[in-house]
Amino acid sequence: MVRLPRDVENSFEEVHIQKIWNVLEEKFSFNVKGWKEDFNKYMISQSREISTRQGFIEFGLKKIQPILNGILKRTDYHPTWINLMRWVVKNK
Repeated sequence: MVRLPRDVENSFEEVHIQKIWNVLEEKFSFNVKGWKEDFNKYMISQSREISTRQGFIEFGLKKIQPILNGILKRTDYHPTWINLMRWVVKNK
């Protein structure tokens, strides 16, 4: 289980998932349909105890964050995914 900053932990809900998909499509030209398929496959491979919210957070950290860090020329472990979630919670 991923440990999130308190402000994200307390505010991030499933409704924010679609908002993040929208940002990824608008700002980074992600093929959201394909990424959603990958996310669904990821969720099928996970324990039934994991929520969609938690699965999305973990999927983003494992699969999307490395790509965003590469695009943005950041170090591998820069918390881009957490920062994106925080931005969507506060601004969208």
